[in-house]
Amino acid sequence: LIAVIIGLLVVPLQMSLIPLLKLYNGVGTFFGVPSKTYLGIWLAHTGFGLPFAIYLLRSYIAGLPREIME
Repeated sequence: LIAVIIGLLVVPLQMSLIPLLKLYNGVGTFFGVPSKTYLGIWLAHTGFGLPFAIYLLRSYIAGLPREIME
């Protein structure tokens, strides 16, 4: 999993967003939100980028010394 995430760091988010949005538009609705609205695009972008952001934040916090957390 970590090798895949590190490998995907080479691909910019904006480059992978176009295929993601094409797939999203093909679905029609996403949790009851129509796909061709600003909210729908925002949800697709957030859902795609949020797991990676959480992974980066977790890795950063895990690397901090324990004395800082106390």
